[in-house]
Amino acid sequence: IVTNVDQITTGMNENQDKIYRSIDNLEEVTASLAEVSRSLPSMITSVDQSLASLEGTMNGVDELLYENKDQLSLAIRNVNVLTEQASINLQQTASLLQAGKPVVEQLPDVMLTTDIALQSLTRLTDQLSRSWLLGGNNSTPSQPTLSLPVTHPHDDELYTEPASGQ
Repeated sequence: IVTNVDQITTGMNENQDKIYRSIDNLEEVTASLAEVSRSLPSMITSVDQSLASLEGTMNGVDELLYENKDQLSLAIRNVNVLTEQASINLQQTASLLQAGKPVVEQLPDVMLTTDIALQSLTRLTDQLSRSWLLGGNNSTPSQPTLSLPVTHPHDDELYTEPASGQ
C-alpha cells in the first residue's frame, strides 16, 4: 500500500507539473491572443480600406469600359478584319513563294545563259566592226575577248572567226 501510495503521489506530482506547464502554455497562448486581439481592429480597418480602394478602382474601370464600349467593339472588329486579311496575305505570300521557287532555281542557268549571250554579242560586235562590208578596218580588237564558260550549253562553231584566207 505504501509503495502504491508513493507511486500515486509521484504520479500526481508529475501530473501536477504537467498541469503547471499546460497552464504556463495556456497563459502564453492567452497573451498571444490578447496581442492579436489588439492588432485585429487595425488589420480589419486596413483590409476595409483596401477593399474600398479596390471597389473604387473597379468602378472606374467599369465606367471607362462602359463609356468606351463602342470604340472597343470597333477596335475588336478591326483587329478581327486585320487578322483575317493578314491570314489571307500570308496564304497568298506562301503560294507566291511556292510559285516563284522554280524561277529562283532556274536563275543561275538564266544568268549563265545571259552572260554567254552577252559575251557572244561582244564577239559578234567585234567581228562586225572589223568587217570591210561595214567599213571596218580588219584590225585586232582593242579589248581582249573573254572566254566563254566551260559549261556553255550551245554550239560555239557559229562564233569562231574563220581562218584567214578562206
